[in-house]
Amino acid sequence: MADPQQGMLSPGVVLNYTYEIVELVGVGGTGEVYLARNQTTGREVAIKLLKREFAADPVLVELMQREANALHDISHNAVVRYYELLRTDMDGGFTFLVMEFIRGESLQDRLSRGPVPAQELLQIARRVVDGLEAAHAGGALHRDLTPANVILRDGDPAKATLIDFGIAKDLTNTGKTVIGQGFAGTYNYASPEQVSAGEVDPRSDFYSLGATLLAAAEGRTPGEGKGLDQILAAKRVPPETEHLPGVLRPLIQALMQPRPEDRPASAADIRVLIDGMGEVDDLDALLSGEVEEKTVIRPRAQIEETVVDPPAPRRSSGGRWGWAGALAVLVGLGVGAYFVLPGLLEPKLPVASPYALTLKVDETGAVLSGNAPSVEAAGALRADLAAAMPDGRLAGALVPAAGLPVETWMLAMVELSLAAEPLDRWTLEAADKTVRLAGLASDPETFERVQQRSTAIADSHGLTMEYQITLAPQPLAHAQMMAAVAAHSKCGPLTLFGPDPLPPGQQIAVQGPVATEEDAAAIRSALSELDPGRLVRLDLTVTSDLVCKVERLMPLRNSPDLRFGFSYGQKDGALDSADYVAGDNPVVDLDIGGAFAESFLFVFYVDGNTGKVIHLLPYQDRPDNLVNQAGVREGDRWRVRILFPAEDVKVGQRGFLVGPPFGTNILVAVASPEAFLENMLPRNDQAELFLEDLVAALSRAETTDYIVSREFFTTREE
Repeated sequence: MADPQQGMLSPGVVLNYTYEIVELVGVGGTGEVYLARNQTTGREVAIKLLKREFAADPVLVELMQREANALHDISHNAVVRYYELLRTDMDGGFTFLVMEFIRGESLQDRLSRGPVPAQELLQIARRVVDGLEAAHAGGALHRDLTPANVILRDGDPAKATLIDFGIAKDLTNTGKTVIGQGFAGTYNYASPEQVSAGEVDPRSDFYSLGATLLAAAEGRTPGEGKGLDQILAAKRVPPETEHLPGVLRPLIQALMQPRPEDRPASAADIRVLIDGMGEVDDLDALLSGEVEEKTVIRPRAQIEETVVDPPAPRRSSGGRWGWAGALAVLVGLGVGAYFVLPGLLEPKLPVASPYALTLKVDETGAVLSGNAPSVEAAGALRADLAAAMPDGRLAGALVPAAGLPVETWMLAMVELSLAAEPLDRWTLEAADKTVRLAGLASDPETFERVQQRSTAIADSHGLTMEYQITLAPQPLAHAQMMAAVAAHSKCGPLTLFGPDPLPPGQQIAVQGPVATEEDAAAIRSALSELDPGRLVRLDLTVTSDLVCKVERLMPLRNSPDLRFGFSYGQKDGALDSADYVAGDNPVVDLDIGGAFAESFLFVFYVDGNTGKVIHLLPYQDRPDNLVNQAGVREGDRWRVRILFPAEDVKVGQRGFLVGPPFGTNILVAVASPEAFLENMLPRNDQAELFLEDLVAALSRAETTDYIVSREFFTTREE
């Protein structure tokens, strides 16, 4: 129906007798977008559908439905309209979204030609903020706000429109996103909490707006030319904006604060930042006192602070601020007080060696002790660490002391405590430039994420990390256990008991055949290594390589319509399995479903000790192997005796007494509507020759035409 190079749909195709495809206009990771025309109204629309390889995935279809539900009722000129979600039976059937089609270039296309003028960016910012306000009020987050997803309708910045809410999040759905749990978005523009899989709210979209404006102002993508680690590290500090003109500086600084609580809380707050700064073209002049008293928005608490003319040194001819001007900037941008030249106004403090901090968190609460470079810094650091605690409570205090190991040591402690928060019962201990993190990780992903983030943070501050993180007992998937023992399962797959996955603490129980005692020991060792604290119970049958080869040849599991029964010839009693000792007279019957009454029955015994195959049905002394001729009807089933009591043994009725050599061998039965072993079989065969014939016969047969059953047959001395 379509050229695979051009997408699923070709121009001219009509969906649901209404929407005529004009052209493919975009391809993403899972979806395709087409320009289409409503044949009834003539209106241009955008058609969004899942790619062919994803179109039948019920999970992705459900996510598309959630996208449509989240955005259908949002009506604002700055947000693309979602009209309807439809399904077609065409091409095997698929679901598609019908949306507004917007003509115009994206902000990404615009910035690719160079920096966008500040006045245009402020128009775009006002428009996008209005669109976000409408989306958030309707219960949806964008989660992928980038220049590529801002369209300048008809090329007009004042008509900027948000598109591609493909990863919108329902605010009423406790964190479920249209693409499921975890990171959604584009790393360069995503908020710190988004890339770390933290809690996301409207302020995350505000951060992405700031990153989008910064990219457009500079004419390049944030972090361009840098690796992912560098991009993520840069999100831990506010961006460098000194080179930006006028209002863009405080606006982008406010939007791109690393902590959500330090950003504007609402679209109304952002509009104050855009419109409330006056016409100041030189923020340096404002902060250095060259402009009369102005109001600066402080993002941290969303309050206004008045910065008055500082009494002392103004900006030098070298272009650097005095410490008072720097203080005004830091306070205005909401940065913690421990950045403000610690100890500058304090009396001389005792030197701490080592310079230490300990933060211990468990089910009883959080306790802090250690050093800080001033009284103010101690209070600010303690407040930030308390804010990182789940309940906001923190006992203990910090002692002011000199000897700070590195300038950003305090910031590093806050970042490391945030990185450690996913752990259970954790302790952060710092001594000078060495930091030890101990705790309990609930799962491997948390274990890996905490270590990676902590190491990156420590590296960025010139610190060394040591870890004592323990992984909590984990559930074990059956596939994980089977993969661990695959190299030693030479007799075919083993049987695992219990739920999948196996809950923490529940013993591992395994049953099945193995070729050697060494394989059994290796299987136990491999399973124990997966979780050293678990009990491992093995019910393994050690047999021979020949028996293992037969087991691997069997194409099907045992059929319920072909069941072996075991008993004794010289004494009463039935057995659950073929387990006999020296002197026993085994009696073996086959219980066969009535639907196979006219099938041919083939039964043979493979002796791994001698390398022989003993034919039990048919063979030259017992040629009749039709079920209804060889057996006896019992209700709606048939019973065929294979091995007889010693007193009944005669020509055509085989039986024996158990004797050496002892071991575990295999008994196999095949019921088929066709006599696929055509030649009359001897009493005994060489195993290797017979197995070649058996493989050829099974490969010729249709898998739905025959049924198989096999049982291990164990003989022992006592």
